[in-house]
Amino acid sequence: MDAQREKLQNKLKDIDWDEASNPADQVFDKRAGILNMIMNSLPRASDKELAVKDCASHRSLTKGVGVVRPDSDPDSLTNEFLFNEYLMWKCSSYTNDLKHPSMSYELEYILNGKNTDVANLRKTVEKLLLTRVTADTIAVMKDSQKKSEAEVVAAVIALLLLNPEIEEPLSKLILLAWGFAEGVVDVRTLLKGGRVPIMKTAQDFNIKTTAQLPLFMTMTGKDKDSAKLGLSYADYIRIFLMLENKSSKVMRAMDVIELYMRTTEGNSAFRMDGCIEYIQADIEAVSRFGYEYSIRRDFAYEAIIE
Repeated sequence: MDAQREKLQNKLKDIDWDEASNPADQVFDKRAGILNMIMNSLPRASDKELAVKDCASHRSLTKGVGVVRPDSDPDSLTNEFLFNEYLMWKCSSYTNDLKHPSMSYELEYILNGKNTDVANLRKTVEKLLLTRVTADTIAVMKDSQKKSEAEVVAAVIALLLLNPEIEEPLSKLILLAWGFAEGVVDVRTLLKGGRVPIMKTAQDFNIKTTAQLPLFMTMTGKDKDSAKLGLSYADYIRIFLMLENKSSKVMRAMDVIELYMRTTEGNSAFRMDGCIEYIQADIEAVSRFGYEYSIRRDFAYEAIIE
C-alpha cells in the first residue's frame, strides 16, 4: 500500500498546487511521528525505562534437573490460549492500568520486547495502524459513493490546474489518504477504550467526506459505549499474542514476572531460574541407641483459586 502511494505521489510530484488544495497532501504531510499523531488529545504515554538487561530473556539461565513433563501437552493450542488469557488477566496495558510499579505496558512489552514503555506502545500502535489502515482502505475502495466523491474532487482540481492527466492518480491518492486518516482515528478510538468494526460500512466511518480529511488529527473517534460491535484494544492484543512467537512470548512474560517480583519486599534479586517448583527429599538417620529413621518429604506450590 505504501508502494502504491509513493508511485501515485511520484506521478504528481511536479504539479504546481498554487491554484488548488490537494486533500491527500493534507493527510500524508502530517504523518511524521506515528505515536505523537495517534496520541494527540489522549493521555500522555508512560515514560518508564525497563531494567530488562538482567532479566530472563537477556541472560544465560540456570537449568534444573529431573524435570518431569506434565501430563497435558504444554504446546497445544488450548494451553497457548489459556496462557494468553492468563497474560490478559494478570498483565497491565495502555487501556488496563493495573498500577504495577515496574512497567505500565506489560502486554505491549510481551509483544515487542523494547526497553521502554513508550517504545513498546509505539510498536503496538504501528501494528494497530497497519491493520486498521488496510481494512479501512479496502472499505473506502469498495464504497461507490466515496469513490465518486474522490473522482469529483480530483476532476475539479485537474480542471483548475488545466492538467487532465492528474485526475485518475489524484483520485486514487485521495482514497488512500482517506483510508489512512480513518485508520488513525480508529486507533485513537481503540486507545480510548472504544470498539471498531473489523470491516466498515458507510455509516461506520468517522470521516464522512473529503472535506473532513484535514480534520483527522483532531478527531477522537466514537465514545466507548457508542459502538457495541467490533474489536477493542484488548481484542487486538489477544490476536497479536496468538501471532507472536511462543518462545519470545514466554521469555518476555518471565521478564515481566521478575521485574514485578523485584519490587516486592525481600525479593530485589528475584530470578525465575532460581525458583524451585517441586522438591522431594529423603532423610535417613541413625540414633545413638541404634534406631533407624527414614523420612520422605515432598514440597510444591499449591494453586489457590481466588
